Amino acid sequence: MAILIGAKSAAASDMVVSMGDSITAGYLLDDPAACYVNRLANFLGRTAVNEGISGEGSADGAGRVDAILGLYKPRYLTIYYGNNDVGYEPAAAIVDNLRYMAERCLQNGMSPVLATLGPQFGAWAWRMPGIAELNGAIRQLAAEKGLPLADLEAALNGDIRLYADDIHPNSAGHDLIAQTFYQVMIVDNTSPMPNPPVWEIFPAAQGPWAVTMKAAAVTDALSPPVQYYFRFLGSGSGGAGGSDSGWQVSQTYK
Repeated sequence: MAILIGAKSAAASDMVVSMGDSITAGYLLDDPAACYVNRLANFLGRTAVNEGISGEGSADGAGRVDAILGLYKPRYLTIYYGNNDVGYEPAAAIVDNLRYMAERCLQNGMSPVLATLGPQFGAWAWRMPGIAELNGAIRQLAAEKGLPLADLEAALNGDIRLYADDIHPNSAGHDLIAQTFYQVMIVDNTSPMPNPPVWEIFPAAQGPWAVTMKAAAVTDALSPPVQYYFRFLGSGSGGAGGSDSGWQVSQTYK
């Protein structure tokens, strides 16, 4: 006899990891705690890891995202790239890198959060047409994949008072960035549905030594995909050779 004990998100931890460039790294902030990553952690009540590296472009992020996901196994990955690409790389190439990072999250049961770019001023204002084009493409990617989007272009709204220089936000700007991410990162305290899980195929003998069973599909809109757990309780014929499945992606257990 076996029971379907439950289903859960495949993410291994409840933390947030933030990938990005010098803005994510907190460049020009006097107090590292003022960085949007730390403020977002406080808003969410979750552990956050800052994986921002000054000078990085989206291709760099795509090149190390697998290692980051494997190391931390976060619930959420915020992806804030493009500031060092725009004006030098085509918008399509940048979005391809963002798409890869987002898809790797989804394939590993983790939730990506995209972001548009804020404005750039002074000597970098020539990038603004490219930023507008890229932001449109990022919005399209988020809509295509059904992903949360922190619209930093709208939030920062061209306000130079939120900047420490022509590119990097000041403490007030970081606070607004953190709030914008927070508003789209719904804390997932809900169970996958249906709850409790149910059978699609009840446990059935497949011979004298084998039993097969299949759970009905379970969904978790905020943290796809899910994993299933089947527990062995005993054999109707007195056998004791069965075992629990452990958490697994497959709906079927034999």
